Amino acid sequence: MNESGMAVKKIMDFYQMSDPKKLIVVSDDINTLPGALAIQDGGDLKSLAGQKGQESIATTLGTTNFIRFRLGVGKPPTGSSMTIPQWVLGPFGQEGKEMDLFYYLMGHTTQALLDFVQTNDLKLCRKKFTKSKKIPSGLVATESLVCPVQIEGI
Repeated sequence: MNESGMAVKKIMDFYQMSDPKKLIVVSDDINTLPGALAIQDGGDLKSLAGQKGQESIATTLGTTNFIRFRLGVGKPPTGSSMTIPQWVLGPFGQEGKEMDLFYYLMGHTTQALLDFVQTNDLKLCRKKFTKSKKIPSGLVATESLVCPVQIEGI
């Protein structure tokens, strides 16, 4: 995933997609609260904030001018000896409700992507789906991420 730039370039070439503004990259983000969605477009390399996969895409394409749906996974718990790679590559736990938060986030992100594809209005989509800076409440207890995602409006 950290070296995804060449794969994205090959896909864009295959589909004869020359405008990076039509590219939507969905990835995890440790700088966004768990369960929250951040939506960005453009910016400089610094705006990618160390997300290696996005940096690889930007470097390969020669631009950061693509749309990013950043799924908040947060950082390792305070006092934990876990490194960032261990955190993002490790299994979701139940103790900190990581699995419940990610389940919520999958449905939320799917709905945001659908809304954006239908309206082509990134500003409206960002306003509608990224207004919360708090960890969501009323989460569904999730035993597994192998589950259906509810999509409204299809």
